[in-house]
Amino acid sequence: MKRVLPTAILAALLSAPAGAVELRLGNQPLRLDITESLYGNWHMDPGNGDPTSANYGEVLSRFNVQLAWWRLLLGFRIDSALWFHTPQPGDRVTAGSCPSQGDPSYGTAGDPCVVHDGDPRLASRFGRGVTYPGQYPTFGDPDKHGGFGTIPFDPKKIFEKIFLTYTSRSVDITLGDFYVNLGRGMVLSIRKVDELGIDTTLFGGKLAVHEGDFSAVAFAGWTNIQNVDEATARYIPDPYDFVAGGHADYRLGGQVIVGVNAMGGMPAQNASTVNTDSDYYLRYGVSIEAPHLTQWLSLYAEYARADDRVTDKQKPGDALYASATAYGGPTTWLLEFKDYRQYLPWEANPDPFGTLFYQAPPTLERAITQINNNTDIRAARLRVDYRLRPELQVYASVEGGQSAPQPEVTDTLWDVYAGAQLRWDEGRSHLFPLVGYRREHSHDDTGATGPASANALEEQLIAVEWDATQALPHGFSLETSGLIWFRQKAVPDGETCDANDSVRSTYCPWREGQIYLAVKWAPRFVLAGGYEFTTAAQETLHQHNFFNGSFQWNINSGTSVRLFGGGMRPGLKCIAGVCRVFPAFEGAKLEVVVRL
Repeated sequence: MKRVLPTAILAALLSAPAGAVELRLGNQPLRLDITESLYGNWHMDPGNGDPTSANYGEVLSRFNVQLAWWRLLLGFRIDSALWFHTPQPGDRVTAGSCPSQGDPSYGTAGDPCVVHDGDPRLASRFGRGVTYPGQYPTFGDPDKHGGFGTIPFDPKKIFEKIFLTYTSRSVDITLGDFYVNLGRGMVLSIRKVDELGIDTTLFGGKLAVHEGDFSAVAFAGWTNIQNVDEATARYIPDPYDFVAGGHADYRLGGQVIVGVNAMGGMPAQNASTVNTDSDYYLRYGVSIEAPHLTQWLSLYAEYARADDRVTDKQKPGDALYASATAYGGPTTWLLEFKDYRQYLPWEANPDPFGTLFYQAPPTLERAITQINNNTDIRAARLRVDYRLRPELQVYASVEGGQSAPQPEVTDTLWDVYAGAQLRWDEGRSHLFPLVGYRREHSHDDTGATGPASANALEEQLIAVEWDATQALPHGFSLETSGLIWFRQKAVPDGETCDANDSVRSTYCPWREGQIYLAVKWAPRFVLAGGYEFTTAAQETLHQHNFFNGSFQWNINSGTSVRLFGGGMRPGLKCIAGVCRVFPAFEGAKLEVVVRL
């Protein structure tokens, strides 16, 4: 059922030319598209003092097949995983934070640098099964150093994703897995975010109708997530939360689109075991869009309402987002506004990394900005782009807002950035520099002192980022990209600012970033080297400087091989308001993508 693609088959695919296999069935062409993505990773000791993240190997496979005929498209994906030389009781690592021999805690249950019997850090990892109650049995551990663990078999499904789609001029029907996004994601956003390891679909049915100025979508299904997390070798069972909803819109006068959105759902498990009634989530709203109201103006506005019941309590919320874009010669003006009040997204259960949400209200910041609050906030942003010359464009953005992370506490934020886009060599070379500043400070009317007191700094960020390419003769180019963030954050009372517990300070400063340099020969290969670093307090006793190198060979348009060696820094990574802490990595990665 679920297995890694055999090496012999993979070698045969590597030697085949890219492109789908085309046959004929009846009078219609039959097109077969096969893609295998194979990942082999060896995790060395990343120097973080965690023995369960060191000295093991894994092989991950994602096997995709699509078969198209007439108006039908059948597709499926089979995921499989294999781990070997996995951490076992007694394994030990060394790091600056680890106790040394002679230390009273060395080798005891309180020693974090050794794997213990029944170590909770191994739960749901390396094919050991799932610890979430009532879903799956526990699977046997791999044998000591040399045994193998595979992903647990889910009796509810064989395929990770599978779908059958019928498409005509005015009707689309999908059975199986599908993505769905209503409006700007305020009512529902079931999506894929590769950077965070998120790939959530609904497994059920979707009907889309589009006729003239009218279009509508209706759907129902159960949430289906990507189960294996590559960064931690963890298996996460599917939530199987039930979601149903729809969208309808009509274009008035050929200019203005008026739409309505609605979503209702029931989680597979109540948030509390003492609930007398089932939890449910209900979201609905309206949108107005005028993409070409005039030759120089476009408008968008959306309102969403939450009427949820969770843990026997009603949990209402409201969300309003609006934007206007104006064009005037070489200048483009973008004005955005959002006002969210207790608009809490529906979070899947289980969600070990805090990333599985079914709503994604718009943020006003750049996609990678780390946002503390996007549920109780009112903010506005103005961005201006100005083209000085055909090859040079400059821009600047200013955002101001206030959020309410706690009762009687208000945070004020300012987010400012500016940059340029300079191109030369007929667009083959470019320089995209950016500098930014973000500050959040709190106002507390309760009389508290310390970091939470009135006008106290909550968090501050100074960002320097760039992306540049210099084209060279014969298809070669020299490329560099990077970011350096100078950060500062309030430290709660009683805590310290470094891992030695020696520096007591109201604010904790640190730096983090990455610098990459690459030589590219389009379209065949990319040779790159990088340096990543962090001086965050919790990492100062661990390895916090990482060097790496990689080589990618594009054999043809559908087949590539990439080899990576070295390390990557730990830290928080955010995409459009969803954030996740990634562990450090040290080791080697082999990625092979083959498409037929």
